[in-house]
Amino acid sequence: MKSGKKAATALLAGSLLAAAMFPAAVMGAEAGSAVEITLKSGSPSISINGVSSAIVAPYEQSGTTMVPLRVITESFKADLTYDKGVIGLTYGDRQVVLTIGSKKVLINGKATQVAVAPALINNGTTYVPLRVIAEAFGADVKFDPATKTVTIKGSAQAETGAAAEQAQIGSSYDGWTINDPSIYGLKQRFVNGTYTTFMSTDGSSTLIIDSVLVGGTLSSNEIKEAVTGWFEDGEEVLSERTVTVNGVNFVQIQTEIDGSVVEYRAAQQGDLLYYVIAVTEGADTSDLAHLTELLDSFRIDYDASAASDVVGSTSLNKLKNGISITTPQYWYSAAGTEGFEDFTEFYFFHGGSFSIRVLEPSELTEDDGELEDEFEEEPSIEAWEEKIGGKDAIAFKEVSEEDNGVYYTYLTDYNDNLVAITFFIENGARAEANLRDAQAAVRSMTFGS
Repeated sequence: MKSGKKAATALLAGSLLAAAMFPAAVMGAEAGSAVEITLKSGSPSISINGVSSAIVAPYEQSGTTMVPLRVITESFKADLTYDKGVIGLTYGDRQVVLTIGSKKVLINGKATQVAVAPALINNGTTYVPLRVIAEAFGADVKFDPATKTVTIKGSAQAETGAAAEQAQIGSSYDGWTINDPSIYGLKQRFVNGTYTTFMSTDGSSTLIIDSVLVGGTLSSNEIKEAVTGWFEDGEEVLSERTVTVNGVNFVQIQTEIDGSVVEYRAAQQGDLLYYVIAVTEGADTSDLAHLTELLDSFRIDYDASAASDVVGSTSLNKLKNGISITTPQYWYSAAGTEGFEDFTEFYFFHGGSFSIRVLEPSELTEDDGELEDEFEEEPSIEAWEEKIGGKDAIAFKEVSEEDNGVYYTYLTDYNDNLVAITFFIENGARAEANLRDAQAAVRSMTFGS
């Protein structure tokens, strides 16, 4: 089970947006109003329309002022999406797309180059180049070399009009639909595989939608037990019941913890258990009222003609030493988290997993060096030669009755590195599609800068 509400909020409010929260009453401007921003490289202070607030300090590199991403989203009221290092900023009819580590920026689909790539700094803050974004939003940017002060004059994005109130979004992979959360003030969006989080710009409210593959049909009590797996220490149950929404029976549990109230809804359909979770500041269930309409709009179906898809088709992942691979965006990335630190990339998806290790000579262990011999000596393992990115590789297939699925491993060498790809496909209704996507990911691997 994922670690829950606080982890999702921390991802957005911390590593994605900034290490420090801006006071909602201070940071930003009224939507559609003029805004004047003053900041200085190295200074942990920003002025918005003459009102000062603390921030994580901007910095200057190669003549480019780099600012915490939240400076952009809060000051201009820009809508934000984030998926596997790709940042999408929407301001009216203008869209800016940036990628962590890449100097290529797309402005309404047109590519431009910046001197310094967006970066995720060790303190957990995402920094982006200020000028290219601000000017794309129609703002005027001036730099005073004497004081090292940057002044930006523009306007905050106007709120979405009533015509957009019927807009819906959903997941083509998981098969769910919901009213667009941005209409309810949840404008920040983070997608990682099947796990989707929406959050208000001031961090006061969060919506989480997730799905988990389950075996067999769960009873109501088993679903309740699964919901409690999301609880944090000290979380107190306020109410518990079953609600029927859009023809589906949901287990509903409302709780209170640390000045926030939480509503969990969970229901099973087919082989998936769906979670819809709302978190907002407050101490009573009535504080959730402003999100009830949004929660009630959740449906376990998806119609591409009626809802925009939160799941993109593919995502390009640059590994190391010039190696790249393209993966489906519904894969949940776990690389770098506890238990997966040794992998270059590790993904989960419904009914399987996919991992990549790129090991330099200094990182190789005796066991790594003997991987190929081990596979070849095991009679139950099928082996064949393969091509990956134009390079010779050897592939292995092992049927596992114990794990109810099949393991595939591909090994190749590149610049004295061992490249090992392993994926597991669980038997069942999703096996054919999962195998097809995993094999496509392997074939997409390229070598060279």
